[in-house]
Amino acid sequence: MHNAEVARKLGITEGTVTVHLNHGFKKLQIRDRVGRTLYAIRNRPIGSRDTP
Repeated sequence: MHNAEVARKLGITEGTVTVHLNHGFKKLQIRDRVGRTLYAIRNRPIGSRDTP
C-alpha cells in the first residue's frame, strides 16, 4: 500500500505516514519496506504462528 493511500484511509497527511514509518524503521533497525517484510517473516507476531 502506498503512503498516499494509507494517509487517505487514516485521514492524515502523507508526510505524517512517512514520519511514522521512518520512526518504526529506525526502532527496528531496518532501512525500508523490504527490510520490514523480512523482519516480519523472521519475527512473526504472537498468534500468527499457526497460520501458513
